[in-house]
Amino acid sequence: MAHPWIHLIPGYTLEELMENLHKRGVEDLNEVKAAYMEADGHISVIIKKASD
Repeated sequence: MAHPWIHLIPGYTLEELMENLHKRGVEDLNEVKAAYMEADGHISVIIKKASD
């Protein structure tokens, strides 16, 4: 399933993104509400709450 926010992270493959998310304890893209590339190149991740 395509996630609408993935295209907002230029320069990352899906594999690189998943590796980055796994380091944060995320096992499934469905756990992620949004992800943003910061000006310094790091990715910030917002995890879904149970109520989302």
